[in-house]
Amino acid sequence: MKQSQMSIFTKSFIQTFHKKNWGWIGGIPGIITAGSYLQTFHPLECWENLAILGVSLGALFALFYFFYFARNAYGWIHNITVESTWGEVVKGLADVYAHIHEIERMDKISEKDVADALCAFCNKVKALFDKKTNSNCCVSIKVPISHYSDSGEWQSIQVKNVSRDQSHISERDTPDYKDSNHDIVSNTAYSYIISMVIKESSKPRVYLDNDVQSNPNYITSSNRNEIPYKSELVVPIIPSRYKKLNEVFFGGFLCIDSDKKDSFDKEHYDIPMTVGLADGLYSIIHRLINIQKENTESK
Repeated sequence: MKQSQMSIFTKSFIQTFHKKNWGWIGGIPGIITAGSYLQTFHPLECWENLAILGVSLGALFALFYFFYFARNAYGWIHNITVESTWGEVVKGLADVYAHIHEIERMDKISEKDVADALCAFCNKVKALFDKKTNSNCCVSIKVPISHYSDSGEWQSIQVKNVSRDQSHISERDTPDYKDSNHDIVSNTAYSYIISMVIKESSKPRVYLDNDVQSNPNYITSSNRNEIPYKSELVVPIIPSRYKKLNEVFFGGFLCIDSDKKDSFDKEHYDIPMTVGLADGLYSIIHRLINIQKENTESK
């Protein structure tokens, strides 16, 4: 802690003396010229000139120093906060993935085993994003009802919710929501992601909107006038790396939304972290859909 604080003081002190801060004065010749010019209007004793010069330079030094100190201190506090938050993310997700990987290693698992693991996953991710964004986040996992190869059209795929954090189940999973058809083409986030996947774009296959309610082009298969969130981050559940699109099993979407605007970071941590989360879900989601398919065929 003390070393970090000392580095802030030292860095601010060095930055204060940077020539860009003092170049406009013109150096010693500039100071002498300015002093001579002022003498023509109000003659002063030599010691008075030196005193005024000293006070002026001291005031400028203090102004520059506190400017850089405030900026450096803000950056230091921000970095400490980010490191602390993402340190908790790593610890929390280690526990969640340990549970998921334990199930993946089992020879035989049930839908309930997977459902319990996915619910724990959603709860943990919600808690982490709640703290990071200082908002109320909802985390859910959507899976396809049919594979795109069955119809030949990605846009015709319908998805259903298979897991959600516990605090939002009763609020979001209403009878109307369950009875509605949620297909790709009827949801901006899903259709955008699918278009990026089909194009095999080098850009992140991610939908991020930090002001959903003000976006006139945003559509959803839920009630557009009653959207309970203001920011949305959605990623596809597919491997982060794959060779050919037709060899990829499409696992659905990992959806995170927030009740505040500007909740998600476009430039740094949120996108790669969420892509990694979805990649970690790929195998267990693939297994879940196969189990559901087997159960349906056996009936």
